[in-house]
Amino acid sequence: MIKNSSIWRTFYSGWLLISDYDLPVSWRPVSGEHGPQAFNALYTMPIWGAAGGLAAVVLGGLLSCLLPINGAAIIIALLLTAAGELRTSSRALALTVTTFEQLFARKTIAEARQLRSCTLSGTSGIVPLLLAIGLLGGKFFAILLAARTGHFGIAGAAWAISLGAEGVLAAEQHAVNVPSVCRSAKAEYIISIAGFFLLFNLIALPLATLIATGLAAVTAISILNLSLKHIGEISANDITLAGYLLELIVWVIFALMIG
Repeated sequence: MIKNSSIWRTFYSGWLLISDYDLPVSWRPVSGEHGPQAFNALYTMPIWGAAGGLAAVVLGGLLSCLLPINGAAIIIALLLTAAGELRTSSRALALTVTTFEQLFARKTIAEARQLRSCTLSGTSGIVPLLLAIGLLGGKFFAILLAARTGHFGIAGAAWAISLGAEGVLAAEQHAVNVPSVCRSAKAEYIISIAGFFLLFNLIALPLATLIATGLAAVTAISILNLSLKHIGEISANDITLAGYLLELIVWVIFALMIG
């Protein structure tokens, strides 16, 4: 059966890398992620991102047929914002909020890294509240502005870039607390796969795609360099935070340029 093939097992392993939630039982290989795989699971991360973008295009098209474009855009913005939070059980949001909270309190990068949290349940005060509202609200309105133009496929670019960057950072030799499969992955392959899917956005929105991709690349490299300079390593939580910021950056750039 297809779901027990080595190719699907590889994609299943990739899904477990990008999401806190397992696939439905009927979609899981009998042996789970264990067993022979066709290639490195990290290579599927930008593919899953592109698949999510395709789903957004289909859903956006259906909603546009049933509702005015503004109504369809609002629903898409709500769904995509929620999907981004559910993927990591809001861990990415919490890491981003608590990291910047510590940096605003004039902590060093190393101190902020130690004091940050994977949950917002222990936070208090106006700063983390404003940060959380700003990040969630900023993403929602960026998606809304972009979706109002009918370019629902931007979701594919946002996720291919962010998940591709997470894969590249996880393949770094200085990455810690990452699955063993990351050690054998080649970053250039992940970049090539993500780049292939970005071609579709490049054709439709060339300038916005180039600027968003370039800024995302600079941000990812900066996060890596800062982590290596101040800590000497980049952790799984650093990678999750980076992916969250890159997704937001891509949405904001597209929204500003076409919204």
